[in-house]
Amino acid sequence: MQKLFIPLVSIFLFIRACIQNSSENSITIPALKEKFYSDSSIIILDVRTSEELNGTPGKLDEVINIPVQGLERRLPELEKYKGREIALNCTTGRRSANATDNLIQNGFDGKNILGGMVEHKSTE
Repeated sequence: MQKLFIPLVSIFLFIRACIQNSSENSITIPALKEKFYSDSSIIILDVRTSEELNGTPGKLDEVINIPVQGLERRLPELEKYKGREIALNCTTGRRSANATDNLIQNGFDGKNILGGMVEHKSTE
């Protein structure tokens, strides 16, 4: 029974993350591009590490970088953006999904960028 517990919990958490990513707390790359060029108030927060920003697939211009590992302690830096939509980016969208949940729980309007930089590079 215990051998089944961990895989079942993992499957549950994966399904839960997928459901959350497809909800109103996410945004696609095309929708983000459209919104970014028409709405100057949107903020893009990249939660990748500095090493990832300097490597492949690169980085986006005009974004705030706070690695997900330090997001909780650096939330006060984002207080001035409360009330504005914050789109969160990472490589594939998994870490940014967790960071989006964290922001929402702390009163921010967070949206996970579905597919992250992998998706962004495929739409260029």
